[in-house]
Amino acid sequence: MSLEFLISYFLKKRRVVFAFLFLFAFLIYPSNGALASGCSATNVQGYAWSDNIGWISFSCLNEYEVGAGVDYGVNLNKSTGILTGQAWSDSVGWISFDSADLAGCPSGTCEAKISSGSATGWAKVVSEDEWISLSGTIEGSVEEYGVEFTHPDFSGYAWGDETAGWISFNCADAGTCATSDYKVEVTTTQINIKTDSAVVSYDEATDIATVELQGRLTGLGVSSDVEVWFEWGETEGTMTQDVGTIQTVTEEGEFSAEITIASPVTGDVYYFRAAGEDDSGEVYGLTKTFSLLTCNYNNIRGYAWSDNIGWISFSCLNEYNVGEGVDYGVNFSYETNLLSGYAWSGTVGWISFEEDDLVGCPTAPCEARVEGTEASGWAKVLDSDEWISLSGTAVDLTDYGVEFVSPDFSGYAWGDGIVGWVTFNCIDEGICSTIDYKVYVTQLTLLARTDPAVVIYNKEDDFATVILNGMLLGMGAASEVDVWFEWSNDSDALVLDGDTLQTMTDTGAFSSEVVINTPVQGETYYFRAMAESTERKAQGSILNFEISRTDGDIIVKYKGEQKIIDINSGGKIEIQ
Repeated sequence: MSLEFLISYFLKKRRVVFAFLFLFAFLIYPSNGALASGCSATNVQGYAWSDNIGWISFSCLNEYEVGAGVDYGVNLNKSTGILTGQAWSDSVGWISFDSADLAGCPSGTCEAKISSGSATGWAKVVSEDEWISLSGTIEGSVEEYGVEFTHPDFSGYAWGDETAGWISFNCADAGTCATSDYKVEVTTTQINIKTDSAVVSYDEATDIATVELQGRLTGLGVSSDVEVWFEWGETEGTMTQDVGTIQTVTEEGEFSAEITIASPVTGDVYYFRAAGEDDSGEVYGLTKTFSLLTCNYNNIRGYAWSDNIGWISFSCLNEYNVGEGVDYGVNFSYETNLLSGYAWSGTVGWISFEEDDLVGCPTAPCEARVEGTEASGWAKVLDSDEWISLSGTAVDLTDYGVEFVSPDFSGYAWGDGIVGWVTFNCIDEGICSTIDYKVYVTQLTLLARTDPAVVIYNKEDDFATVILNGMLLGMGAASEVDVWFEWSNDSDALVLDGDTLQTMTDTGAFSSEVVINTPVQGETYYFRAMAESTERKAQGSILNFEISRTDGDIIVKYKGEQKIIDINSGGKIEIQ
């Protein structure tokens, strides 16, 4: 895509305001399946061309630096030949190669696939519900068309019916490379690395935290093997390679390594990223953070009640500030329908839902399970070897049991002997107005994301208005969550901006305006989105923006380089 094309696009618009709104919407609107702000590395890049709809971009890396802009792209699985992901057209929007979007295609096999150097199947213009054929026969003739792939380049034509028309994948198709050099290609010299999660566990006896750092190699390039490792530190600026995490991998997929931190301080935040290297050079994943918490995440919260033994806690997060106390909790798997882990009673000690502890239960099946809405199986008081039945028939021949209607448990379990009847919800006894308790599954952990900022500079009064953007992706079990932004010109010293504080009662985007007076030309500022509920605090990645003191109304990034669209006195658009 040439800079001239961008200029011509904006010249077609009657009002500069419309152009700004288009850019703003494009920056903050996530593609289908985007999990985080930023531009992930897919292995298909470049542009195709249609005389009807113009340029079609196959990767956000075409237009933005890694980590800025909207996350989208098309990927070729080198093992199966299947294409996935989305391409972008300024005219018609998202063009999908994902199999879920291709169900119900006009004919033949729907999935977009490269086999023996030729493409088969379909793509789809999502907004128009229009199909794009990757190969076929021209209507009314016997002449065939199609997209071809000779590593690393695509070539040939696809047909998009009424809207898209003929789509060329390579300037060589029309012999125009001397004047308009474009093509869609698979990257061959770049490996792709992603940073995933960090899983923290703490041993109170040794006062050592063990952290499993997790990453993924999503592209091998032309390498037969890739050296991967992790870098971490107390700040982004002090991350160093951990030699103990270096390993060699020979295929795409997940990799991980363990590090240990002695005498950790509760709540301390560490930064880490996955990295890799082959003959083409080093590649890094996004920088993420983890906290040293001695009470780790489990997805069941709350208390049950027994008249005999009192409160039974299903998570250490019930009783302690995050990061304090003993690490325990019960989990429910939506995949296996099994309960696992440990609850705690101050009277009888540990109550186990672990399969290994339940062997030899009074009657099979022993495992603690939820089928539909009904619980079955057993739990066990470890100290006294007493069994707790999750469903059954009482001595008076009445049925009892624990029920699960997401996200809440209710009903009764029976612990013959010491425990007696255990109620899982205050509604069982009709006492919620005076004692509000229940056992419940958190729908999703508290999760916040930082999205790109939009900068508008006012030359006349010499100040910049910056729109900080974030996304609340999950609220956990909270009914409301406080969100805000932290920002500064020092990435290691972000400051909470109290004016950005707001309360949300549902997931979704949030934003705030901050004003920077007399900004310094080219100064870089750092910011991140924050969220906090009564359970925990979450933070997004740290992104940045720059202040440019210009005459322009709109500032864009083009292929990683900042360009300024300036409106001169005659009302014409000029590019600086």
